[in-house]
Amino acid sequence: MNPTWIKTLRRFGLRGKHFAQLAKPLRRLSHAKLLPPGISRWIPVDETFRVVCGSNEAFSYSLSSAWPDGYGRALYWRGIAACEPETITVFLDQVRRARLFLDIGSHTGIYTLLACVRNPNLKVFAFEPVPEVRTVLVRNLEINGFAVRCSVRPEALSDHCGTAQFHVPVSRDMASLDPRGFLGLPGRLIEVDIRTVDSLIERGTIVDLVKIDVEGFEDAVLRGMERILEESRPRIIFECLTQTAAQKVSRVLADHPYTFYRLARHGPEQITHISPDGNGGNRNFLAVPRRSNPSGDKHGLVQ
Repeated sequence: MNPTWIKTLRRFGLRGKHFAQLAKPLRRLSHAKLLPPGISRWIPVDETFRVVCGSNEAFSYSLSSAWPDGYGRALYWRGIAACEPETITVFLDQVRRARLFLDIGSHTGIYTLLACVRNPNLKVFAFEPVPEVRTVLVRNLEINGFAVRCSVRPEALSDHCGTAQFHVPVSRDMASLDPRGFLGLPGRLIEVDIRTVDSLIERGTIVDLVKIDVEGFEDAVLRGMERILEESRPRIIFECLTQTAAQKVSRVLADHPYTFYRLARHGPEQITHISPDGNGGNRNFLAVPRRSNPSGDKHGLVQ
């Protein structure tokens, strides 16, 4: 946490039960955009609270958050609009028709929880290699009653099987297979199991929707699911942070009949090639198969 804000909070006794008395009114001010974002970004959150998707109370869930969970803090102070609103809008539409969803890089469960709320018949495989983050993910599933529909996996996904050093930033956000750390963020290395999607998902299983957010290694995940791409033709929501990453993903998907959309604030825009915009935003994309997905009801995981 920002050292200046730590000192300020302690000076005024805004911690523990003292802070809890002010949290709700401050949260209302923040959601009404009356609290400067630069302030709320650093105010800690250590509680379980409700997250509502837009104005629809039916699409809501409980989320447990504690420092240093940056995503949970953002959701508490600014609501669902703080976390990729242009992507979440599209995701909610895509997941309502899905039967099996792979959440690759699930973190504490933003997309997994939304998926379970939106589609009561959905089954989810959520992949999160960071132990502390995975513990929170499991807790979030349990408090919402979604654990029975979700299989939480500890593997990092790539294009091969084995083990690797996995970098975990101090914030625990944006963990990466890059041992130097994503964007040079300080942190620690842990050893994780590496698997491919194809090695985990049983043959004949129909995967309807995949979300991939692995900080620059999206192409490796896609190379490791060539069979799934061929068998299931899933819709894929993925991140490309750089032009280099976009080119790598494009090469993997070139042999598969997909139409691509950039997920922009004004809505999905069809594109002829995958490329982040020049303003540093709109880095999430949707790949839609040009042919209908094969039908099937088998949803299984290789153990």
